[in-house]
Amino acid sequence: MLLLRIDSDSEWYPGKSYQTQHGPAPLLSKAKRRAIATSMMAAKKRGHEPSTALAVNFCPAATLNPLTNAPFTPKYIRKVFTEDCYDVTPDSPWQFQRCLQKTWLPPALQAQRLAWAKKELEQAKPPVWYFNNLVWLDPCYTIIPAGPKKAADLEQAARGTKRYISGDARAYSRNLRAPKQCTTQCSWKDRRAWWVLVMSRGRIAVEVMPEGWKDDAAGMAKFAQKLPSILKRMLGRGASTPKVLYSDRGPGMFVPRTGQATGAYAEGVQKAGLRLYTGTDASRQPADLADVLLHETAIACFKRNLAATTPAGEPWKETHQEFQARVASVVKEANKHCNFRLLCCEYLTRLETLVQQKGDRLKK
Repeated sequence: MLLLRIDSDSEWYPGKSYQTQHGPAPLLSKAKRRAIATSMMAAKKRGHEPSTALAVNFCPAATLNPLTNAPFTPKYIRKVFTEDCYDVTPDSPWQFQRCLQKTWLPPALQAQRLAWAKKELEQAKPPVWYFNNLVWLDPCYTIIPAGPKKAADLEQAARGTKRYISGDARAYSRNLRAPKQCTTQCSWKDRRAWWVLVMSRGRIAVEVMPEGWKDDAAGMAKFAQKLPSILKRMLGRGASTPKVLYSDRGPGMFVPRTGQATGAYAEGVQKAGLRLYTGTDASRQPADLADVLLHETAIACFKRNLAATTPAGEPWKETHQEFQARVASVVKEANKHCNFRLLCCEYLTRLETLVQQKGDRLKK
């Protein structure tokens, strides 16, 4: 045996060791690690949140240190989480990290989204029909600050949550986030400037609503009456205008609990010579489709471009007319540089992806 080893190893020397592992066998053995990892991955799928306490509770034998007759310290159990546990493939183990900003979907809502997408695909029309006939719309608002403090918060929020920051300066105020509510909640004397984004046939229009307008049934009915003229202005006087309105189940358009169209809005749509994609009963349409409906992507693009602009003077002195002019400028640039034409062709593709995801959030 010794002669064979000498002949097979050209770098052999007396006393050379071939031992691959030194020291005693680890107390947290491979079998114990496998038991903990299997248990925690299964627990996560059942809805539990993995933790060291949960591992000790579910795997008392595997987490027991035979020398101390007590559970292994959290440090070693967490090491199993980050080396042996995974969601999809072993090549991408768990990491303790921040969640994405997307909100989660309860299992029941995922199932409803999946059933809805399958039904939509079963009844699908040719892709060109959706491009030529659908009008995507949704009301939104922008906060006009009442003073320098809120204006500074909005400016900081517009910088986003990912920036170039030195590791030793992460705690400096300039590198921190703005308050989360500053873009959604009005402070004292702040103003809401309401607008409705309309998208059809690869173009968008944003109608800034009059001061005092609200996104209730009466307000949306008034907007519906203006929509034919908005479409003509957006698509050209000589173009035929699409007639089918597609939106989420937002307040003012639908009753959130039942999905029924509000009476005033449905009547306003009918008087304008238009119709709702879902009809007056949208109860089958899931309440949360922000990642599927096309207008949500267009709104995100418009908001990002609008936040990058600044009023001509002090932000808190911007008038309603000046805000309208700023919006019109952003819309003009967005139609030039954003590929809304491609976006208007994506509806069926997103439905197919939703089915592949089994109703879960789309990865965008």
